[in-house]
Amino acid sequence: MEKVLNERDSSEDIFLREDDNVFIRTIPRWRVDNAVVIEGEVMFPGAYELMKEGELLSDLMARSGGFTTDAFPEGIVFLRSSISEDVEKRQARAILASTEMTILDSLNRPLPKLNETLDIKSANRIIINPNEILKNPGSPDNVTLQRGDYVYVPRKPAGIQVLGAVASNGTIVFKKGKNLGYFVKSSGGFSRNADKSQTRLAKANGKVLAGGAAFKAKVDPGDIIIVPQKLGREKQWIKSATSVAAVATSVLTAFLLVDRMK
Repeated sequence: MEKVLNERDSSEDIFLREDDNVFIRTIPRWRVDNAVVIEGEVMFPGAYELMKEGELLSDLMARSGGFTTDAFPEGIVFLRSSISEDVEKRQARAILASTEMTILDSLNRPLPKLNETLDIKSANRIIINPNEILKNPGSPDNVTLQRGDYVYVPRKPAGIQVLGAVASNGTIVFKKGKNLGYFVKSSGGFSRNADKSQTRLAKANGKVLAGGAAFKAKVDPGDIIIVPQKLGREKQWIKSATSVAAVATSVLTAFLLVDRMK
């Protein structure tokens, strides 16, 4: 076709005859809006059309000019909106609802079920290892891109964030070799209502470690330490007992008044 279109009087440019058919087919699975977006600390952020079938995340990084000097590749956020759509279509909420027990509070009222509070969109993030992608493009972490994918490359973090049941929530300057306990102490230590055993270490790449694994893990720049509060049930029975006692006292008082009036 190149000779037909670019060379006049080419032998490839055959004469058409009656009843000949010429077909110009579309590229299989081609879409006009077949774009992915990369933002943050790359040289040329923006929307990029997928050029070929099977284009990889490393290809997108290269096309966007690579990282800036302020980039924090370890904290790359990779989102795929089609994941939550697929989970919804597979009726994950209904399956969860059918397998979940109903839990009652102290007043025999059903507590909200997980399927009612579940944020399925949080499943859109694909946890990857950017360093592995850079070292080995053939790594499984080098995800094949799809239309609508979103990549965000954050700026280098200032330190380690400590949130939750500690004396002072904030960001502690990162010090190499220091463990989770050091950063908690630097935040004033655990508060009285802290659930120490459920402490979480959210890694920059999206992984979350809990309990003993969190305390033993290496703390890296961009990590977040989350200390939950103890799940102390509200002592509704005390309120109920108080209410019952108040009602009983009122009834007894009324009874005594009536008895005196006789």
